[in-house]
Formats: sequence, C-alpha cells, structure tokens
Amino acid sequence: MAIKSDNTQGNPYHDEGTGQFTSSTGGGQSDKEDLVKESDLGSLFASDDEDFSDFWNEVDSAIKQKESQPKSVDDMTNQELLDEINDCKDYLKNNLWIEVPQGYTEVFNHDLKLTCSNFRQIKSLLSTYSAKVTNMRIETFKDKSSTIAQVTSSLMKNDNDLLFFGNRSLQFQSKYFQSYDSVKQRVMDESSIGAKVKIAEEYASCAETSHEIGHIIFDSLFIDKMIKLNGPIDDDRGCKVKDAFVGVLSEKQYKYRFKKPLNDFMDKCRKDIYDIYKQDNPNSELSYNEFKDSVSWYASENSHEWLAETFCSLTCGKPTPIAKAMEKYLINQGVK
Repeated sequence: MAIKSDNTQGNPYHDEGTGQFTSSTGGGQSDKEDLVKESDLGSLFASDDEDFSDFWNEVDSAIKQKESQPKSVDDMTNQELLDEINDCKDYLKNNLWIEVPQGYTEVFNHDLKLTCSNFRQIKSLLSTYSAKVTNMRIETFKDKSSTIAQVTSSLMKNDNDLLFFGNRSLQFQSKYFQSYDSVKQRVMDESSIGAKVKIAEEYASCAETSHEIGHIIFDSLFIDKMIKLNGPIDDDRGCKVKDAFVGVLSEKQYKYRFKKPLNDFMDKCRKDIYDIYKQDNPNSELSYNEFKDSVSWYASENSHEWLAETFCSLTCGKPTPIAKAMEKYLINQGVK
C-alpha cells in the first residue's frame, strides 16, 4: 500500500472550495504581483552553455578523498587492528626493506590502537614520500633521557675507506609510549602550548612518527647529493643494498666532509622553503628569522628539527602556509 502525505488538511493557506493555495497574507492569486519574477533570479540559474566540469571534478575529488580515508583506529575491533598491523608490517618488509622485530607490538607496549596508528603512518609516509631507508629497523629503547623518539644511524667504513650509513633504526622510548590515550593527551598538550606544531587530534598518537620520518626524508635528500658526488657503493664492496648511503672519502675528514655539509644543507633547505613561502604569500611581513621561530619551540633549535617539525605539520592534518611551502619544495625535489 502506498503511503501519501497530505499537506492540505488543516493548512490555513489552503482553500478547500477551490482547491487552491492562498498566499500567507490571504490574498491568493492577487498576490502574484508581489512575487519575485524568475527573470529577477537570472543570476541564480545556469545558462545552457555554462561549464561545470571544474565544480564536478572538485566534488569527485572530495568524495574520493573521503572514501580513501582509513577507518579510525577508535572504531576498529582488535582483529581489524591486528590485520592492518600485519598488512603494514608485510608491506614495510617486502617493499621498503624495513625490518620489523618479531614482537613488534612491544614497541608500543602491546597497545593495538597505538601500534596500528603508528605503523599505518610509517607505511603511508614512506610510500608517499620517496626516501632511502636501507636496512632500517623499528624498535624500542630505554634510557634516562627525555628523548621521545629518534632515528639513529651508525657510520660504517668498508675496505675502500668509504663511509656509509648502516643499522639505521626508528626508535621509540618505551616510557613515553605506554598507551594510545596517554600519547594523544601528551602530544595535544605539547601542541596547545606551542612546544610542538599544531596537529589534528586524530594524528596525535602518531605525530612523533611523522616528525622522525621528516628527519629521514631530508637526510635522504642529502644522501642523494652524496651519492651523486661519490657514486654508489656496490654490493661487492660490503653493502647489502645497491645505491647505499655514501658518506665521505675518509673517516678523518668526517667533520668537514660530512657533518658540516649536512648542517649547511639543512640550512639551505629551510631557506629555500622560506623563498617559496614568500612567493606564495607576497603580503606576508615575516622575516627569515621570524620564519625560523614561527613553527614551534622545538623547531627553533636548529634547521634539522625545524624541517622535521614542519613535516609533522604538513602530514598531521593541519598544514600551515609554511608547511604547504615545504610540500611544494618536496615536489620540486622529486620526493613526492
């Protein structure tokens, strides 16, 4: 049986005798002259030859982006969390040569939400932004320092007196990663007072991962320069993976041929991003010194931390105009 709605019964503006609707003033058809003519609304109607392709492309893009967003870890069952963690682990191992320890959930204190959000972010960022991550491990560490997370690399010297990176590790200090909720709260507190960059709350549990991968991205840019300068180390010269990270020609020259150029390179990256920012924001009165101090307290320490913090801003839901300038820089460098 069809159900029909009736908007006439009891309607004070409906004349049951004529079956016509009157106006709200009771004047009925005589009120026509008070109605706005369709011609007066011409600007609201599209002409037959108007092109709406850009509009619908934006709609399709927005729908695609929404559909591609992963399910929040807050809404996932334990089995769904485990399945995605294992998928991420396999992807990292098979596609990016990243070694994940057997007890991988131990890195994040066996908290499945915390583990899933961070493994998801590692996979997403390292598959979106190209970076050389040869032989990298994901692991936990314990010490008395205030270091929350870090990327470590040991310089190894082969028989040809060439240095290269080996045993790289993405490490998380266990005392700072006790639970999903505690990490979120700590990061949001740090963000609210300007110690760290502003981020969207849904990224709070993996913000430190984004920061550390920022280090990896910009270290890799420098490493590419060194490879072009010195040439790659082949497998038969002591390295497991071709195009390994080339360091310097002599260990004695490390300070001047590697460390200082590395710092200079990071300073240059920051300055180049500032130039892009000024081009995109010509009305901005931000000086370069103000620019260096405007990201977060932590970012003000040096160019290495500035780049990592800005990358965190770019990839954690609330990119600033400065972070958007960094994205353009990375695209120009062929990293994205």
